[in-house]
Amino acid sequence: MTVQILPLEQIYAEGFIKDEPLFNKDFLCIPYKGKFFCIEKQKLSVTEQKLLLTLYPNVAPLYELERKFWYQVLFKHTRLSEKEAGEYRIIQVQFKRMDDSIYHSWIQTMETVLPNLVDCLFVSSNQALLIEKRTENYYQKEELYGLFTALDDDFATFTQIFVGAFYPSEVDFTKIYREESRLFQEMLVENPKKYLSLSDCVLYLATSQDLTNYESLKELGKIFFAEEGMKEVIHALWKNQANVSSTAKDLFMHRNTLLYKMEKFQQRFDLNLKELNDLLMVYLISNLKF
Repeated sequence: MTVQILPLEQIYAEGFIKDEPLFNKDFLCIPYKGKFFCIEKQKLSVTEQKLLLTLYPNVAPLYELERKFWYQVLFKHTRLSEKEAGEYRIIQVQFKRMDDSIYHSWIQTMETVLPNLVDCLFVSSNQALLIEKRTENYYQKEELYGLFTALDDDFATFTQIFVGAFYPSEVDFTKIYREESRLFQEMLVENPKKYLSLSDCVLYLATSQDLTNYESLKELGKIFFAEEGMKEVIHALWKNQANVSSTAKDLFMHRNTLLYKMEKFQQRFDLNLKELNDLLMVYLISNLKF
């Protein structure tokens, strides 16, 4: 016998879904499908409130999110100032299990192992957002995967992470976070891997999404193709399925020159153009209007 579980919005028609938590003592607000489901407490029995908080752990009370600057940046469209110029990425961490007693020590450890961490937000008791500023020697994806594997061993946790792309400080990070958060939550259902990045989602994006709706991808296009001629390189690489020799021949370019461009691109964006998933993502972005 199959039991069908109805969505919360069908069970509680008086509730509503918001992009950010509602800080109001008269409302119950719980993480739900990458957003937050909110409903007046008076509409629920005490037992219902306890059950919902068990099934969907509430925003961690230890952290006063609204007072944090990066909460305002990620949820309230606050823009960064000139003194905060640079590039930033959001690492989303989803916990399968997290003991309340280790919140502080987990955050302190993250501040130690990620020296360029500018903030850590627990938006719920099972989800953290790490905001990291880019430096020359930033951790690439594979290094981060190893780091979080070790942390899971140390803290007896199980995490799934989504490593976002670096974006310049001029962008609206609220829009960026909403898109990356929605994508992460969808991928946890479609392809529940332990580690995810944008390029891991490329086939899902290409087959089920309208890429023109993704402001984050358009912003990446501006960065990827700031260098003159890079779009032609990407198109030639895709045509030749990442074959370096054939691509260099098509571009009338020395093979070593092409390899240098590809290595420079990988160091800058943590995308290996010899890997078809990474190449496909960059190719798809190259065809957007930005």
